[in-house]
Formats: sequence, C-alpha cells, structure tokens
Amino acid sequence: MKLPGAERLRSDVLIQVLLKRKKSFIIPATLFFLSFYFTLPVLTSFYPEIVNVIIWRGISLAWMLAFAQFVMTGLIVVLYIWKAHRYDTLVEKIRMERLREYEDSISGGEKVNT
Repeated sequence: MKLPGAERLRSDVLIQVLLKRKKSFIIPATLFFLSFYFTLPVLTSFYPEIVNVIIWRGISLAWMLAFAQFVMTGLIVVLYIWKAHRYDTLVEKIRMERLREYEDSISGGEKVNT
C-alpha cells in the first residue's frame, strides 16, 4: 500500500540530509561499540594469558577492559543525546516547512493569518 505523500517525502532534500546525517553517526558508532564490546569475550576465550596481565596495582587487563565498557557506553549515550538534539532541530525545520505547505494547499495559495 502506497501512502499519498510518502514518495514526495522520501525525495525531499531535507529528509535525505537528515537520514544521511543519522546514518553517518549511527553506523560507525554501532560498529565501534560492537567491536569494542566483543574484544573482551574474544580475548578471554582465545588469549587468556593476555587479559590476565596485571596492568596497574593488581588490576588485570580484563578488569580494565570491563570497566572501559561502562565508560564507553556512557560516552556513546552522551554523544548520541548531543547529536539527537541537532537532528531534532532539522526535524523541526522539516515539520514547519510541511505545515506551511499544508496551510498553503488549504488556503489555495492565499496567506492565512494565524
């Protein structure tokens, strides 16, 4: 089922910009997160001698990597919140443009005083 304005929205330049910006952040962040997350289980499974090395004051590399995952998750959350605010600004711009077009189509091109 095709929606009447869906094709027009997909071809909208501002929506294309929004989707491109979101993908340019989400894909690299996800790849980084997954590779960082799976580093500890892979090293623990295949190279336990590496992760058992004491790094600092009796704390092994395994514990450092485990703690770093909490820090990394927090940083990605903060970064995403910051980016999402920028996306929201663009979404609001798109919404206002669509609303203006809708009001123009209802009024037959005449300006509506609001």
